[in-house]
Amino acid sequence: MRVDPARWQREWKAVLRESRHQMLEDAGRNPSAIEREIEARIPAAVRENLQKAFREAFTTVVRDGGGVIRSSVPEEAARRQYEAICRALASPTGGRVESPAAGRSAVLASLRAAGLGLVGIGLPDIPVFAGVLVRAAARIAMDYGFSPWVRREQVLTLLIFRTGLTTGPERLAAERRLAAVLDGAGEPLPDGETLAAEVADRLAASLLAAKFLQGMPIAGAAGGLWDGRVTHRLLSYTDLCCRRRFLAKRRPV
Repeated sequence: MRVDPARWQREWKAVLRESRHQMLEDAGRNPSAIEREIEARIPAAVRENLQKAFREAFTTVVRDGGGVIRSSVPEEAARRQYEAICRALASPTGGRVESPAAGRSAVLASLRAAGLGLVGIGLPDIPVFAGVLVRAAARIAMDYGFSPWVRREQVLTLLIFRTGLTTGPERLAAERRLAAVLDGAGEPLPDGETLAAEVADRLAASLLAAKFLQGMPIAGAAGGLWDGRVTHRLLSYTDLCCRRRFLAKRRPV
């Protein structure tokens, strides 16, 4: 389907603007006072268990590949969404060039996590959390016409996660490396198993206080909502990266 050059330019500028905004926001992100207070009270053994649980969950998801997750993704709905995005890019006044999957999945993840937190479920929830996150990212990729079941695509998703979870001064360099991959500059991808472990460690660090709270009945609902906030931020970033990659492949000649 032919791309409207003026529409492409608008969408490309919007993606670059949003990417810069997200990068600056995450580069300056620091734990809040309440997060630091909670984390200071968490025993070392709990920290180790959390990190181990995330590593096991993400390693399992990566090794599983398309398996169970693939069977749960509505491929026909994703195909229709992809066609709608292509039509939008071909029209000066078409619909939105974006996937609705990020926001929808984040809301569901937040409600699920809050519900589990009410009954004091924290650590056992992590494999489910990892599966939901990877499934949502797969649906976003499919909405933009990519096949998330190919090994390279799975590694790219992990790279997006790792970059999205990078804060502080490291974020700028991480963003530049990822942009080179998304724009098709031929950058090599890291090892998938290593990436999975890094993503797991960063998620464990981001959700340390949330998962600790989720293990406490009633108070765990707050941890569940915290969980959902991180999910929303990560999936929104995944959508932004997939949109950039989609546009880079359709750059008008």
